[in-house]
Formats: sequence, C-alpha cells, structure tokens
Amino acid sequence: MKRLPYALLAAVCLSLLGSVNHAAAPAPAVPTAWPLPKGVGVGQILLSPHGTHFAYLRPEADGTSTVVRDGVDVATHVHPATREDFRAGCLPVTLPTLYFSPDDATLTYVAAVGHGMRVVVGGTAEPVYDEVGNLVFSGNGRHRAYAARVGKAWHVVRDGEDQPGAYAAIGGGRGMGGDPTLFDPVLSPDGAHLLYAAWGAGPADAGMVLVVDGKAFGPYTALNGLSATPDLSRYAVRVHDGTGARILDTGTLLPAADSVSAPVVSADGKHLAYMRQVQDTYHLLLDGDAKPTWDRKLRPVIFSPDGTRYAFVGTSKEGQDALVVDGITVGFAGMVNDGIYGVYFSPDSRHVAYRTRDRLAVIGEPKLGGRISERADPFLFSPDSRHLAYLAETPTGPVLMRDARAVGPVAGTVYGLTFSPDSAHLVAVVGVPGTPRMQLLIDGVAGPRYDTMLTFPYDHGPNFFFTAPDRFFFYAIRGHTLLREVGTIPLPAK
Repeated sequence: MKRLPYALLAAVCLSLLGSVNHAAAPAPAVPTAWPLPKGVGVGQILLSPHGTHFAYLRPEADGTSTVVRDGVDVATHVHPATREDFRAGCLPVTLPTLYFSPDDATLTYVAAVGHGMRVVVGGTAEPVYDEVGNLVFSGNGRHRAYAARVGKAWHVVRDGEDQPGAYAAIGGGRGMGGDPTLFDPVLSPDGAHLLYAAWGAGPADAGMVLVVDGKAFGPYTALNGLSATPDLSRYAVRVHDGTGARILDTGTLLPAADSVSAPVVSADGKHLAYMRQVQDTYHLLLDGDAKPTWDRKLRPVIFSPDGTRYAFVGTSKEGQDALVVDGITVGFAGMVNDGIYGVYFSPDSRHVAYRTRDRLAVIGEPKLGGRISERADPFLFSPDSRHLAYLAETPTGPVLMRDARAVGPVAGTVYGLTFSPDSAHLVAVVGVPGTPRMQLLIDGVAGPRYDTMLTFPYDHGPNFFFTAPDRFFFYAIRGHTLLREVGTIPLPAK
C-alpha cells in the first residue's frame, strides 16, 4: 500500500473504519474541469475535507511557486518551505506546505522567508521563525497551533500568538526503548484546550513534560502513546519516571509496572485500558481492574464507538491468537500462528468483526463472514451497521462481496470502497486490468474510466462526497485536466 502524506495520515488515524464523506457537502450543479499545469498531478493536489475546494503549488520558471486554489492564483512568488519530521520508526516524513482548515473555509501555507519560515493563513502572514512544525487545527476550523523554533528553543504558536515556554523540542516523545515516537500538539474541537509534549529546556536528556493548557507534568525520562477524548477532557500517556513504567491519567500517575502498553481512552472518556507486565505475565487493566493473565503480550484494546464495549487479542503460550470481547473469549485464529490481524466494531457498537490470514468473521453473524482475499484489507460496515462489504477470494478470482452476496468480480486493484449514506449501495474505485487507469464501480456495474482518481486508501473510503443517498461528486484526472464529476446511483444507462 502506498504511504500517505503526513497530513492525510494524521486525519486517517483519527477516523473510524469505513468513515467517508457522508455529511452533506455542497455539490456543483454541473461537472467542472480545470487544466493542470505541467508537473502537477494527483500527488500534488490537496482537497479540502468536504471536497468544496482544491489547491496546489504551480512551479514557476524563476524557482518560486504560485499557490492555486480552485484554479485561481491566490499567491505568487512563494518559496515553499521544505520541512521534515520524524515519526514512529525514525522515518523522515516530508511535512505538507498546504493545509485546508477542517471547515473547508481557510487555505493555509508555509513559506520560506530568507533563512526562516512563516505561516500564511487565508492571505494573512504570521511572524517569521527559524523553523515551524506541522500545523494542527481545531475541529471547528477556527483555531490552529504549531511548534516554532527561534535559535535553539522551541515553543508553541496558537492562533498567531506565541505561548509561554522554551524547550529543546516540541511535539515529540522519547520512546520507552529510546526510539522517538512523536505526536503533534492537539487542540480540542472548539480550540479551548491545547495539549503537547516537549523535551526539557536543556538538552534532550533533561527529561520530557506533558503540557496541558499551560500546566506542565513531569519531567519524565520517557513519554509517548497519547490517547485522549476528542474534547481533551480526559487524556492518558505512557511515561517512565525512574521507578518504572506508568500511565499518566489526566494529571494523575497510576502505579508502576515492569512494562505498560500505550493507554487507550474510550471516546466518551468513561474508560481507560492498558496492558501491564509483571515479571513474565501480562494482563489487561480496565478502569484499574486487573483481568486474567496471559503468557504473552496482548494487543491494544479497542473500544466500541459508544464506549460501552471493548475487545483485544491475546496470544497463548502455544502461539494461538484469541479474540476477547467484553471479557469473554469469542474467537480463535484457525491454527497456531495463523493470527488475528484486524478487529473492528460496527458503527452502532453491536457487532464485532475480525479477520485472520484468509477469513473474515462477524461474532454472532455467521452469514456475514467468508474467505477473504489475502492481497487486500478492505472490509467495512455500512453506516446502519446492517451490512458488511469485503473482497473475497474465489476459485475464479477476487469478488467484491456485500454480506453473503457477490456484487461482482474485481480484476484490478481496489483503490476505494464505501457504502452510500443509506447503506443501500456499494461504491468502489477499481483498477482497469492491464492499464494504470481507474474506474467507478457501483453495485458491480462499471462506470467511467479515468487516468487516475483522487482517493484515500480503501480501508477509510474513497473521496466520494455525498450530497444525497443517490448523488455524490468526486475528483479525477484525465489527460492534463482535473475533473470534478457528479455521480448518480444507479449509473446512467450507456
């Protein structure tokens, strides 16, 4: 699978499986086309979260770039700032230059100015710093924050104002084994609360602190694994304070252990779960209550969307994976070392699906499972939680399934898969066999073909922006033209 740019990756990590653009978005009355300049393709185009706008940088002959929004030049002679960050695994990630706010309203970009950088928000330039980090936004799109460096000291800038504090680094943590595991500053949806991690004011080995609304907790020798409710009313991180590994739960340190996993906070903030190791045994702590021990490490807990249920995968000393839901073992991998590779709750929290190497199962719903293709991951619940879509493996090749019914064969790669908002139809983007092209597939019926389509990976749905249960729009490229196309269900007769 191709890697996402970091801005998309961050958004994807916070989405629920199968989440797509089902919220109403203003659709164009007719399809629209824009010519694309040389050097601008699918990898350079940024879509706004609801699809109402797009932007890209057009390279110019003098080495600068022009910021283009919806086909119109909005800023010229811009020197895009080149920035890299390091995420889990120490891999360098190129940070984006362009950002849309979550409400689609504001385009922001980062420009190089001399030897420094500045953020430009909706055409308004903010102060120049030696370096700036990744931009984050509040859910309502009205607030933003980023780390900025002056000399050797980093601090946080919030809505264009410098926040107190000077640190060796912002937005990063030192892993329990010494590897950096970084996360950006976090804003609550209304922008009222701000949380970030930082290394101390001295060298990196001076320790780490977690700063919540201006109050610092620490220092700790290690800090990582942030989990929080969307409104930041409850948060938890894994820390090491010299006495052992611990969890910091909304400002309170929990008892130390030989090792603890990254914590998981339920979306409603009522529950906290993490794995704790004491000598050679492992067990789950759920709201402080220790569950039965295991001989091997446990996978992270997954809470249901409503926060009332939980699931995790444990491994026996014989090497067999077992799925535990609400404290009861309900499913095993087919054989030792076969493995359970994914566990998901339905949107209504009632159903649990999991996959092994080659099979998909839904607890209590035997008709919904089946043999799944090993070459792809896509399976997702419908918005009403009554249906399941996945790519099955048959003797004649891969087949797209809706529940136990075959929707149609799939000869090419599946790039995008989603249900319509009313859960009645299945829409996909698939590759055209023998070519690099893509095409639309609605309920198994093939639609138009394009050189490429602007999609997210299939496990989080393609960029289909629904405006009604039977109407949506999307973006594609044909030749050197960007197209905003309007799709209908069913497809018009040819």
